[in-house]
Amino acid sequence: MNFKKKFRLITLLIILILNVSLIAQSAQDENDFKLSGLTQQKLENGLEIFVQENHRQQLVAIEVIVRTGSVFEGLLQGTGLAHLVEHMIFKGTSSRNASQIEEQIKDLGGQVNGYTSHQLTGFTLAVPSENFEKAFEIFVDMLKNPAFDEKELEKEKGVILSEIRMNNDDPQRYLQTIFFEKAYSIAPYNLPVIGIEPLFKDLSKADVMNFYRQWYLPNNMIISIAGDIESKDVFMYINELFKDFKMKPFPVVSLPDIPALRGMLNIEEEFRDINVAQMIIGFPSVTLTHPDSVTLDIIAAVLGQGNSSRLYQELVNKKKLFYSVDAYNYTPGFNGYFLIEGILDPANKDLIIDEVIGQIGILKSKLISEEELEKAKNAYINEYIFSQESVNSQAKSLASDVAYTNNPSFSREYLTAVSRLKPKDIKDCARRYFSKENFVSVILKPEEPDLLSKQDLETVVEPFKKITLKNGIRLLVKENHSLPIVSLHVCLDGGVRYENEAANGIFNLMRKMLTKGTKKRTAEKIAFEVELLGAQLTAFSGYNSFGLSLNFLKKDIWPMMDILSDILLNSAFPDEEIELIRRLTLKQIELERDNVFSDTLNVLRYNLFKSFPYRFNPLGTASSVAAISREQLLNCYSEFLDPQKMVISVCGDVNAEELKVFFEKKLGALKPKKQKSFLTFNEPKKEKQLIVNNLRNKEQAILMIGFPGCSVMSEDRRVLEFLNSFLSSPGSVLYEHIRENLGLSYTLGGGAVSGLDSGYFFIYVATTPEYVDEVKRILIEDINKIKLAEIDENKIQITRNYLLGAYRFGLETNSALSFVSGVDELYGLGAEYYLQYEGYINSITAEKLQDAARKYLDFDKSVIVLTTEEPND
Repeated sequence: MNFKKKFRLITLLIILILNVSLIAQSAQDENDFKLSGLTQQKLENGLEIFVQENHRQQLVAIEVIVRTGSVFEGLLQGTGLAHLVEHMIFKGTSSRNASQIEEQIKDLGGQVNGYTSHQLTGFTLAVPSENFEKAFEIFVDMLKNPAFDEKELEKEKGVILSEIRMNNDDPQRYLQTIFFEKAYSIAPYNLPVIGIEPLFKDLSKADVMNFYRQWYLPNNMIISIAGDIESKDVFMYINELFKDFKMKPFPVVSLPDIPALRGMLNIEEEFRDINVAQMIIGFPSVTLTHPDSVTLDIIAAVLGQGNSSRLYQELVNKKKLFYSVDAYNYTPGFNGYFLIEGILDPANKDLIIDEVIGQIGILKSKLISEEELEKAKNAYINEYIFSQESVNSQAKSLASDVAYTNNPSFSREYLTAVSRLKPKDIKDCARRYFSKENFVSVILKPEEPDLLSKQDLETVVEPFKKITLKNGIRLLVKENHSLPIVSLHVCLDGGVRYENEAANGIFNLMRKMLTKGTKKRTAEKIAFEVELLGAQLTAFSGYNSFGLSLNFLKKDIWPMMDILSDILLNSAFPDEEIELIRRLTLKQIELERDNVFSDTLNVLRYNLFKSFPYRFNPLGTASSVAAISREQLLNCYSEFLDPQKMVISVCGDVNAEELKVFFEKKLGALKPKKQKSFLTFNEPKKEKQLIVNNLRNKEQAILMIGFPGCSVMSEDRRVLEFLNSFLSSPGSVLYEHIRENLGLSYTLGGGAVSGLDSGYFFIYVATTPEYVDEVKRILIEDINKIKLAEIDENKIQITRNYLLGAYRFGLETNSALSFVSGVDELYGLGAEYYLQYEGYINSITAEKLQDAARKYLDFDKSVIVLTTEEPND
């Protein structure tokens, strides 16, 4: 979980399950925020249990919180011990090894995860309700009976060490680490949860077991369950499972007071291989339960949440000093910080602080309007009520509520306090907490003082070395020796464009099977060897390609290359693994049907294309997946493992000549395949609009409109991407009109998707059933205005800046660059195609946008999908 989301959970996502209909109601007294269906029980051993019944979906989520985290590590502060113990809970019990735990949970259609923060450790399990008891028994076994096997411990330490090191390659994580190191002047608050490498490496099995025995006690735990279950049955079942889990005293820890910040602290650091600067500005804040926490959350919304916020409008939109900006109030169980962060050109770093202080000064001196305050309150309440639709969020929120505040009604009271805020509250609170002489700022800037222009990139950027092996494999290598890390992608021709109704989903099954066993390695052995190195090995498939992705440290290159070559040459597709993957995929298809956005998009694609295979869901259908045989998978893989249609793209601390020798030796035996005939599709032209009613048992509604698009080779590709962002990204034409001004939607967006044969352009609006017709009318009117009326040049420039900043930021990592360049080379665009992006975006004018809108956004050729509630009989 990233830094921002992680700490927002503490202050925002602990909102309890609320009736969605509350959004339309006035929130003037606490009875508006009723909490229904909640039951609770405390066992004799001190274990607290909370159950929230929700029978809308046949799903259950369980959240277990242990009231311990990194600040409770005592004499081992800074080691990351709490985080290591959390990892080890997943690594085997006295009756199940780590692989069995993972396979059994997956086989039940479940998902399991864990997290560690400064104060809490959490474990999450989500499963179809019919498998609740079986999955929960495994979950409880993990928590009560961890084996702490020596081999698993050493392997997991290797995984975490790699994570610690790779964090130093991530500018955002590094920036946040530096901020907290400087903002909190004493331990344990200024130490990273994951630990400091030299201290972490010295942890022993005895350390792990002692920490577990001290803190993992029933009287120090909370269990929250939400979903399709009966409370009385759950309480009886948990009582039985935990009857032998005895209460014990746990350590009493006296944490030091946090010294008050005195004066300004401005930190600047250079960071390798970044093109944009990143900044955090922090003002001392309060604890979660402090009365001012509510007001500071709404101040954050006013200042920096959303493209209509003050900082976005002034510093991104008008003055163009930030590419992006955000604000949020970090309020844990100890004094937190009010944080403002953004991405900016390095040249603007000296202007930013004065501008931010100036905007805060306005908030301190002038009353906010009732309308602006109401907008911020509504956005806050609505967004987080809607976030609680999933049982995962419900369980997590309830458990967090109790863990942080010992008050299951805290969120109801918190929302009531939000609804009652007045303009004067905002002004008074801003005066209390924001001083232009008392804050911490940290700026992470590139080693070079200025962003490279397109011309600079063409002359300065080191190109990929392109090597063609004797059998036709194209090897792309970009050497980057700044850090000892390597990212590699094997990209192959294939994907959904080669599928038909009967074989729909075959590439998805095939790619999942690539890591499930070879002639000399079982799936378990592959997983063990990769995880022992702390590396990552995944397979991917899409509409136009499939392949493998690897990320690892330089020292592990040859073991990882051996695993890679073994998978490519000797994948075995064992029957037992196929059946497991098949069952999981069938469940994934069901779960995707439960996701209102995914379901709507699948319906849109299926109706937009009649000949192109792009109409298919990459997962396949229940019938097609059930029918795909091992022989079909083997034949498909044999046919598409074609060296002439293979690109291996490598970025990182490598030597190109060494890789050439290795791949020539290991993969040289691969023989070119008979060239496939050119794919042709007889896609009928659309002459009239198609409206599809996708009736679902949902309380929300999705309006999605799609148009035929273009291929990746088309000159219109980047124009359509620009047009989509101009229309549907945050702060865009539709976003401001439908969401910000009229409040008819809680979210909207879209995409311009280009494939090798064709593509599609879509926009969606999430709203409520009663607003569907109005939203549809406005959406059509606004798009037609783009075709006919003069386009706002300022909004064009804002969109351009947004896209350029996001694109540069998105290609900072070796992994991202390796993948993009590999796929572009495979598609015939060339490995260096990414360098042309800025030129394309900078060349787009109002005339080009209008031409594209007139050419592609033809409502007579569109498909509209309305996902709405089923009518009552």
